[in-house]
Amino acid sequence: MASAAGEAKETARAAHAVGSAIVLGSLTSLELHCANDQMLANFSFPRLQRLQLSGAGVKISNLCALLPRFPALTMLAVGGDATVPFAGRDSALQSNAMTILLLTSCTVAADDISAALAAFPSLQALTVMSASFGLQPLFSICSARPKELILLDYRRPGTLSVGAETLQWLLASCPKLRVLMLPKNALKVDGSDALVEVRTFFAATKQKNRDFSVHLGNSDHTVPSCTNCQQL
Repeated sequence: MASAAGEAKETARAAHAVGSAIVLGSLTSLELHCANDQMLANFSFPRLQRLQLSGAGVKISNLCALLPRFPALTMLAVGGDATVPFAGRDSALQSNAMTILLLTSCTVAADDISAALAAFPSLQALTVMSASFGLQPLFSICSARPKELILLDYRRPGTLSVGAETLQWLLASCPKLRVLMLPKNALKVDGSDALVEVRTFFAATKQKNRDFSVHLGNSDHTVPSCTNCQQL
């Protein structure tokens, strides 16, 4: 335990000592299938914009501590069996440059979603894929109240039932949310349609309808018009 704590402290110190790292100044995109904290702490990526981490060989215990290594990073994808937890991060460590986050790894925990939203306050697009979370990711997002989130893709495997109250909470918590992507039939709850109920609520309270649509199913979302989208 003592050695693990000592290694964590050493990794944190290395992450902040950017000046002593090997600078890879030309890289703008990087995909890794094998990586850990100690390896990444040896390098600095001043121009890197896209980072993809995938595979069981990726085991990063404190990515947030390494964020100073990636000052220009705008897109992060964690997939496959990669282990990259966000829960337990230092709350002072944030990246305002990050706008796109894809969490599709089977190792992602529910607490990681809340922590990631706090770590990336400028996030505009979030993708989460897990069959075991249920509505918890949506509740976490509502509680975090991300001000810049525009697109949320939660087309998880299996069935999902999103009621009108959850949909209204999401709209109130994410003022810029424009597209919500869900599994097919996710809005059908006890024979009613959550989106229809929200439309009725907006009309009854004389609120102006906002530019918001729900994309149902696994087909691609096309812009500006999508045949699989329902408008608010």
